[in-house]
Amino acid sequence: MTMTVTDAPSASSTTQRQRHVVMIDDDRSEHALLVMAAEEAGLEADFEFFDDGAEALLHLQDRDVAELPDVIVLDLRMPGLDGHRTLDELQTHPMLSDVPVVVFTSSPRPVDRRESIDRGAVSFSLKPSDFEGMVAFARSLAEPFAAEAAATPEARLVEAREL
Repeated sequence: MTMTVTDAPSASSTTQRQRHVVMIDDDRSEHALLVMAAEEAGLEADFEFFDDGAEALLHLQDRDVAELPDVIVLDLRMPGLDGHRTLDELQTHPMLSDVPVVVFTSSPRPVDRRESIDRGAVSFSLKPSDFEGMVAFARSLAEPFAAEAAATPEARLVEAREL
C-alpha cells in the first residue's frame, strides 16, 4: 500500500524534498497511526507499507537508486520473515544496504536492541504508548540518517542506549 501525506508547503519545506518512508509492520493499525502522526508533525512524506519482510524485499530489491526509500521503519515481531532476518537480507543487497533502517518495535529486550544495531539498524525505537510519542517518532523521520548509517555498530548501540 502506498500513501502520500503532505500539508500546505511552508517556506522551509519548499526547499526540502518529500521523504519516502517504507514501513514494514504486520500491524496495519501502526500504518494508520504513523500517517496520522506524520500529518500532526507536519512531515511531508510518501509512505509505502508492507506486512512482512519478504513482501517488502520483493518490492524493493529491483528498484533504481532514485526509487529507494529515504528510510525503512521496521518492526521485529512479524510472521514470515521477521525483522532481524529482514535486516540481514537488507544488508546483503548492494543498494538496499545503504538505506537507513529504524527498528520500531514493542520489544524492550536488550538483546533485540543489540542484535538490531549489530545487524545494521541505525536506530532502535520502542513503540510509544501514546499519540504524542508517535508524533515525536514521525518528526524524527524528517531528519537525515546519513551520519548514523556511517557510524560503527558500537557507536550506534551507544546512541540507541541513550534513547
